[in-house]
Amino acid sequence: QKTGDLGPMMSALHEEYYQKLLESLRFFQGDEGTIRELVRAEIDKKNILNLLKAKESNLEKEVVSRHLIEGGRISSKELLDSYEVKDVGEIAARLESHFKLNEAIEQYKTSKSLIDFEIAITKFIFTNYIKKLRNIALSIGTIFYFIFRAENEHENLKRITYGKRYDLPIDKIKGMLLI
Repeated sequence: QKTGDLGPMMSALHEEYYQKLLESLRFFQGDEGTIRELVRAEIDKKNILNLLKAKESNLEKEVVSRHLIEGGRISSKELLDSYEVKDVGEIAARLESHFKLNEAIEQYKTSKSLIDFEIAITKFIFTNYIKKLRNIALSIGTIFYFIFRAENEHENLKRITYGKRYDLPIDKIKGMLLI
């Protein structure tokens, strides 16, 4: 209320949500390891995108630290250390070992759009985590697979709709699709 900044409150809500989700996935049927790693990768995605947006907006490191969510595969310290560099591309380069971002970095150099990173991270998560859930015998993993798959398809429909609305070339729209 003092600052009018909703960011810390939203971060606290996200952190509470992800912590409860991770806690509820402990020792369910023995197949929750992949799901837990998927959730941790989603936390990393949210943190990285927040970091990149903050760098683009020249926010102070102290402000950024209040918007990070604990529980991801990448520690808050590593994320904040990567924030010390001069620009978005260098942050992405520092985090490349966690997600394959080389192609997104090159695309960003010409497009200057953070969506390149969102797409790259989402595709990485889909390939390395979500697809694995499909192969687990009928279990909670199968349910998570269909939920995430439906979410990605919904996001693709929105991107196609907006792309058509703003007369983007078909190739550009295809490049923005998540799966």
